[in-house]
Amino acid sequence: MSNKIKIIPRNILRLLGQLQVFNIASNQIRAIPNGLACGGAHLHTFYYSENPLITSKCITCQRFNFTLVELALRAVIKYRIPYDFNIIPRTLCFLLADYETCAHCALPCLTNFGEIIVPRQLSANGITVHVTAANQSFSVPVQERYCSIKCFNYGLKRAGMTQMAV
Repeated sequence: MSNKIKIIPRNILRLLGQLQVFNIASNQIRAIPNGLACGGAHLHTFYYSENPLITSKCITCQRFNFTLVELALRAVIKYRIPYDFNIIPRTLCFLLADYETCAHCALPCLTNFGEIIVPRQLSANGITVHVTAANQSFSVPVQERYCSIKCFNYGLKRAGMTQMAV
């Protein structure tokens, strides 16, 4: 039975420490977030069959021109400044509630980031990956986000790709 989920909600990734089995089979997911690949410390079993997963490396890079809003949101996260809907606009509260961290330095990736999708073996982290079709691999495409050009170049180098000029 398909839920037609296209991305794994970030709220679920925050619960990974409590999960042992994670089943996203029969959905529309194209890549697995880095938080699942690295943060599944207690995760024993991962089912992902029947998803249209990306089969090759993929790069997406937005400009790393940080706006004042981006810098302010990063400061709110870094210094754990309390906030609510009465202090800042709702759209910014939603960004603060649902951000990812850099795959290299763990700083927040909010609106400006680079993204690399690379195949990774989750079994290296002790996660049992269930493959049901003969044409599926034990490698899953992992979506890694990077907060700066420096971190993005680190990710490109690690993925065996050409680095960008700084």
